[in-house]
Parts: sequence; structure tokens; C-alpha cells
Amino acid sequence: MKSCSFLLVAAGKGSRAGGGLPKQLRLLGARPLWEWSARTAETLYRAGEIMETVLVVPPGMEEDFKRAAEIYD
Repeated sequence: MKSCSFLLVAAGKGSRAGGGLPKQLRLLGARPLWEWSARTAETLYRAGEIMETVLVVPPGMEEDFKRAAEIYD
């Protein structure tokens, strides 16, 4: 396993995108946008290319993301 981390930055407000919902929570296909990157990170982890994924989330949404990310444990 390589000693690299995958940094998934999902802490923006999405204000420039409009719509009131942060961009990382908007759906692309059937999944929130941040999950597509999480799936890529999972693939890299299983291939031994990274040792961890660091998910950066908006203040106050830590528990929401923690629950949603449990499928990647």
C-alpha cells in the first residue's frame, strides 16, 4: 500500500451554483456528487494506491456525512 491519502473536499456552500443546496449534495445520476469521488477513493484503496480517504465537510454536517459514508468502511 502506498503512503498516500485521498483528500475529498466537500465543504463548500455551493453558493455560486445557486439552488440553495450545496453542490456536493446534489444528485448526479442517483448519487450525491461527493459519493462519486468516494467511490473512486474506495477503488484506489482496494488497489493499494492510497492508505486513507480524508473527507472534509461543512461545519455542522459532520454527523450527516459520517452516516452517509458508513457504506465505505
